[in-house]
Amino acid sequence: MPQDVAQARGPSILGRLITYGIIAVPVAVVIFAILGPRIDFGFRPANPPSICRNTLKQIGIALQTYHDAHHCLPPAYFADEHGTPTHSWRAILLPYFEGEEVHRLASQYRFDEPWNGPNNRQLLDKAPYPYRCPSDGGNESETSYLAIVGPDSMWRGPQPIAIPEMSDGTSKTIAIVECVGSGVNWLEPRDVTFDDAASGISVHSTGPAFRSNHTGGAFALFADASAHFLTDSINRDTLRGLLTPAGGETVEIPE
Repeated sequence: MPQDVAQARGPSILGRLITYGIIAVPVAVVIFAILGPRIDFGFRPANPPSICRNTLKQIGIALQTYHDAHHCLPPAYFADEHGTPTHSWRAILLPYFEGEEVHRLASQYRFDEPWNGPNNRQLLDKAPYPYRCPSDGGNESETSYLAIVGPDSMWRGPQPIAIPEMSDGTSKTIAIVECVGSGVNWLEPRDVTFDDAASGISVHSTGPAFRSNHTGGAFALFADASAHFLTDSINRDTLRGLLTPAGGETVEIPE
């Protein structure tokens, strides 16, 4: 083909690609800078604090559903005729969650034998999603969430409490606290005592206590199904006031 004809037809295909590339690259950079943080590419790591907060909220919703059905919240545990705890609130609450896994466990759990009886013992190995924080890398059979049990808390052992009895308000009453590495099997009717929870958030404590793997504090579920992050510097009197459902204290949730 004569050279003058080729020049008349404009630049070659290769030249066009180079030109388009020069234009497209900076445009793509600008678009990604604007939209990139909003795009879910499916490979970002999960955010354990957000998941932990949402998991606690699911427990809160299940507690509200139970209250709607029974006009009271579940007791901390069921007890036998000798007063020995036999079933945890975590087992009692199973039918009130959404999700196939939890419903399967609810259908398999038996209340005509203790939590560690022959049938129920087969369910001890792995705590279902509502009862474990994703940041808890310990034994998967252990729960990460404990109720605060005692006569001054909303969990009064085998005696349930109704929301109208909570004169401090559900939004000012802690129901559940985080406890990574609790040493408590998810079905075991054992939780944290009022005094241990009121002693503050501590990563150095062992056994049932108020602690987490989240930097700077831990999450607590309130009786209104809201979850709040409490810093490890929270005032002890404020924390104690938030743990009582009818203590008459004037406290605000520190944010």
